[in-house]
Amino acid sequence: LFDRANALLGLGRFGEATKTVGDALRAADAEGKPGNYMIAETELALAGIALASGNLTEGQSKIASAKSFSVSETRRIRHQRARILLLESRLAWARGDVAKAASCAAAARGITDAADIRGDWFLRSDVMAAENQTRQSGSVRSSL
Repeated sequence: LFDRANALLGLGRFGEATKTVGDALRAADAEGKPGNYMIAETELALAGIALASGNLTEGQSKIASAKSFSVSETRRIRHQRARILLLESRLAWARGDVAKAASCAAAARGITDAADIRGDWFLRSDVMAAENQTRQSGSVRSSL
């Protein structure tokens, strides 16, 4: 369901994406108490929706919540943490804080450089895009 929510988000269908995330959480609730990973995934998806719809304050709140639930050191959680850092980088960039955006992108790069995550080319591509965005922003600002 999270993949569907991301697809809807990419189409700008924020209401449907939000409903899909809610459906995923209700399905997890029906199976028992959702674990930290599932809660963090839900918050991460809602953060992405908030940022895409321009609600930076809500996005920041959801990012903070996702970080608080993404606490172990398994491969899956480190992968999740890299995605959280990418959203945090986007938020910082949107607020004009290029230094923080670059720092978050670099931290995500550090996670994706690990041998067990390095093969996820979609995640690596997102990290490279975030790093390039901050480099371009920095060079534009320094030339002004």
